[in-house]
Amino acid sequence: GLSRSLWDVGRSEAAIATIKEAIRRNPGNISNYNVLSRQLAQMGRSGEAQVWQEVALELDPESPAQRWGFCLGLLQLWAFEEATDCTREYLADFPGDPEATNHLALLTGDVELGLANGREQVERNPNFWYRKMQLADWLAAAGLAEELIELFRNGFPTLYQEPPVVQPGNIWAARNLVRAYQQLEQYDRANALIDAGLAHLEPQRKLQGTGLSSGTDDVDFLALRGDLDEAIARLREAIDRDWQFYSFGLVFDSYFTPALRAEPAFQAQVERQRQLMAEQYAWYVENRRGADTLTQR
Repeated sequence: GLSRSLWDVGRSEAAIATIKEAIRRNPGNISNYNVLSRQLAQMGRSGEAQVWQEVALELDPESPAQRWGFCLGLLQLWAFEEATDCTREYLADFPGDPEATNHLALLTGDVELGLANGREQVERNPNFWYRKMQLADWLAAAGLAEELIELFRNGFPTLYQEPPVVQPGNIWAARNLVRAYQQLEQYDRANALIDAGLAHLEPQRKLQGTGLSSGTDDVDFLALRGDLDEAIARLREAIDRDWQFYSFGLVFDSYFTPALRAEPAFQAQVERQRQLMAEQYAWYVENRRGADTLTQR
């Protein structure tokens, strides 16, 4: 709709206003709440995003999608204990849900659960590349480099050509392939992918409302290249611009190299983000309203 069109051309505040007006006119359309919540989170307003996610849950409390969206919102807020409890409760009612299981493995650091879930989902639907990319995270964490390399060969052929081509749809795969090549000491292939990844990302480093649209992809590629100072500088810049969307990866993801995590300057940025997210969570708790009040705002 109009909100999406405005968002796509960078008019994020106008997009927010448009979707809020749509909610005011038709408060029963729950999909609008989900769109608004995602846009707010991408703009660095995670507390407000979770308020609206809670409204969606209030309006449709039996919906698996709304229940899981609420749990994921807690994770976005770095409310890790609450997110873990929420995820466990969700899985008690919807056992085997692959997305929730993947995130429970992330929250609890259970690599074996992540591997088992990922492999099961890929076996069930080998053409669903999102599940393959989730599995690749766990393969990278477990050091299973050869299995990881084979995982993407048919789905992302441009990553295997010379020189490789990194595109928006394969950036996640490219990052994990770099890890696999480095684990196998195939540094020429790893470096070619790093160069292609950074060449793709550089023109994407733009603002979408507040926060960098590329998140920390560039941080990761720079760290994989060994350019730790620049990686930390890019992370600091992203946090300065209110990047929050999926920032919990700073704590849980295996995307960041041990060398980068060992840097005190990196850990200082993680702690800074932790404090900012605590403020967002406190805002959410203070401003929880309910559907009747919020839909009139």
